[in-house]
Amino acid sequence: GADKKAVRVAGSQTDIHLRKLTETSLLRDALHDPLTGLPNRAVLLDRLGRCQARGKRRKGYHYALLYLDTDDFKTVNQSLGTQVGDRLLKELAQRLEQCLRPGDTVGRLGGDEFALILDDLAGPKDAEVVADRVMEFCRQPIMVEGRPLYLSASIGIALSGEEAPSAADMLRDAETAMVQAKAGGRSNWRLFEPSMLKAAVSRLDLDSGLRQALEE
Repeated sequence: GADKKAVRVAGSQTDIHLRKLTETSLLRDALHDPLTGLPNRAVLLDRLGRCQARGKRRKGYHYALLYLDTDDFKTVNQSLGTQVGDRLLKELAQRLEQCLRPGDTVGRLGGDEFALILDDLAGPKDAEVVADRVMEFCRQPIMVEGRPLYLSASIGIALSGEEAPSAADMLRDAETAMVQAKAGGRSNWRLFEPSMLKAAVSRLDLDSGLRQALEE
């Protein structure tokens, strides 16, 4: 009887160990992008929320969000194939990680869009310095099958302020600034300004009005 009991306990311990490994794997998959291994959108929003909460408690605390979108990645993907596109995204993810300080976060939002959370900055200018460094890293050629490929990126920057927006709103603001950067000639960055959002809403209203007029 004692031997059977020991086997049963060992089996139970093995089951528990396997279940914990499975749970850990599922949790990792739920929180990270499968291609690059970077934190995903959910993690980025959570960490932005933590920065916002910290900002309410600490006077003089600054943080920033950089929203990065590569230029003409779809053209590269279509002409060279998704395997090459995936390699480029992995290389870009590694380069973005090299741009950050301890405590900062880089994650993949999806497709060729990435976000960088810069925590505990000395001031707004620090975000611009990081954006310049990211741009420089992105411009360096990536060797694929013995030939160099060149990527560039457009970046939108949203800064923390006295009235900190929600994490989702800050992500929206940084994306709005990125769109403006892309429209302004690409391969550059722009700081978010409230007027950008007003202009975007006006364009959306105009587009909706034109569509409705055409339907009628």
